[in-house]
Amino acid sequence: MKNYIKNLFTGLAVIAMLSVGAFTVNASELKKDSKKESPVVESIETVKAENGYSGKIYYRYLNESEEYVYELIDNVEQSDCTELISNERCTTFVDGIQRNLWGELAPGHYIPLYKEM
Repeated sequence: MKNYIKNLFTGLAVIAMLSVGAFTVNASELKKDSKKESPVVESIETVKAENGYSGKIYYRYLNESEEYVYELIDNVEQSDCTELISNERCTTFVDGIQRNLWGELAPGHYIPLYKEM
C-alpha cells in the first residue's frame, strides 16, 4: 500500500512540475513581447493593377455529350479583362463566332471575365 501511494504521488509531482514550468515559460514570453514596440504605419496607398486578370484565358462551348469544354486561347490581350463583375462580358471572335472569355481560377475551376471599366 505504501508503494502504491508513493507511485501515485510521484506521477502527480511530475505533472505539477511540468505545469508550473509551462506557466513560467509563458509568463516570461509575455514580458519579452510587452517590451516590443508596435510597428508604425506611415501611409496607406491604394494600388490598382494595370492587368486585371493575369492567368490563362479560355472560351467554352458545348460538345456532343452536352458538357462544357474549355479551350485555351492565346491571342487576347489580358489587360482588357478582369475578374471583377461589370455590365459587359469580355469577348473575342473564334472561328467567326463571338465567344465569352473565361479565366482559370484553379485547375478545373473557371470564372467569367468582364471588360475592365
